[in-house]
Amino acid sequence: MLPNLKASEASAEFRNRVNPRSVAEVVVVCDLAYCLHWAIRQSELRRERLPGNLKPYVVLERRRALEWLLSQEAWDEVPLHT
Repeated sequence: MLPNLKASEASAEFRNRVNPRSVAEVVVVCDLAYCLHWAIRQSELRRERLPGNLKPYVVLERRRALEWLLSQEAWDEVPLHT
């Protein structure tokens, strides 16, 4: 799917095939990631069982990626307050 960078393949064909999500779609899934992160945090603070079958680190890193897409922050400086 991706160009072979070691073989110096161009990325133009790959870029022509991609279909980026709209900003509105990214905002919706970012909001969901925030809500999931909040629920996990609340469970941790109350020492309750985590909701659902979610891995906290997966939710956290997905939220970090989505927040980064929507912000002007550096990747390692994205605030993840809940």
